[in-house]
Amino acid sequence: ILTLAIVEHLFMILPLPAELLWRWSLRSRRTGTAQDPAAHVRKSWTASLPGQCDTQGLQDLLEAGARGAFGEVERINGIARARSGWVHFEMVYGRSSVASFAPRTPEEPRVVAVGRGVDEVGLQAAFDACATAA
Repeated sequence: ILTLAIVEHLFMILPLPAELLWRWSLRSRRTGTAQDPAAHVRKSWTASLPGQCDTQGLQDLLEAGARGAFGEVERINGIARARSGWVHFEMVYGRSSVASFAPRTPEEPRVVAVGRGVDEVGLQAAFDACATAA
């Protein structure tokens, strides 16, 4: 125990950066490389949803987003009109859900996606296809 105490005190007095000591555990937090600093930047994408959405198509779209079909998307949230009324949909870190939603005020159908490297064109095309399939 005395040896461990001496080693601990040496680490406390030596001018070592914390990242040097903990680099082995911080590797999992890095998503980009030093050559690509934009890979660390979280982006958001917002769009309005015209028309009605097919709920099964919406569920399929969210599952595709969870698998990485639209880039590294962490979250997709929104509300949409469906045949049965309004629905709230969400995909957060791989888990998706679509549920009935009763708006209290006049709402506009919309979607927001957040992540690193969000494929905005692909998401827009997928939501447009979902609306035309209804």
